[in-house]
Amino acid sequence: MTRLGLVTGLALECRLAERAVPALFQQNQMSAIPVAGQAEAAREAVRRLAKDGAEVIVSFGFAGGLAHDLPAGTLLLPKTLRCAGRDDISVDHQAEMAEGAVGLLVGATPLSRGALLTVEAPVATVADKRQAQKRFEAVAVDMESYWVAEACRGAGLGFLALRAVSDPAQRALPASAARAMGPDGNLQIGRLLGGLLSRPGDIPELVRLGLDSRKASAALGRAAALLLPLLGRR
Repeated sequence: MTRLGLVTGLALECRLAERAVPALFQQNQMSAIPVAGQAEAAREAVRRLAKDGAEVIVSFGFAGGLAHDLPAGTLLLPKTLRCAGRDDISVDHQAEMAEGAVGLLVGATPLSRGALLTVEAPVATVADKRQAQKRFEAVAVDMESYWVAEACRGAGLGFLALRAVSDPAQRALPASAARAMGPDGNLQIGRLLGGLLSRPGDIPELVRLGLDSRKASAALGRAAALLLPLLGRR
């Protein structure tokens, strides 16, 4: 059996994985750490998971869409990870296995193998998403995967990115939501409510983001329930 480690941006993404594969957590075959989009926290998470015996690390959670043909809920198994000012990272053979498994088992869920961009600050507006897509030729963006993959490569660990689009390219990320994320990966409700009081115009976009995030959560949960046990048996 292969011990797995998950690195996420948000604590709720950890909980999503725990609901999808409770047996792996109960049997101490998998651990998950949220890092809230912080590069050094992502590197430290990989070190902690490796110390606990993890052999394969999965960057797991949501991503923002950059390509206009990717609807909310599209699964991402990128072949390439990209970051400004750094060399591209090509994923290893585990992504090829994952593509076949997800394609066969998840069925109708859209799936992309396009490049995933990692950034240090949220790409929030539609214009910023368009600019990022044009500059980096990536289909989606997150804040963790490149740092996780880089640390895994240095430690000789297997790596896989499994993400789902939670805010499509044509949807802006409300500023109040982006600012409400705490350093521990948890949503700060007080900060969110304060942001909405000062920016009530964010409310419709926040509702739409919630609906899109539900689609991403459902797709990720199905994929995790099918794929993570397969990775654990390799």
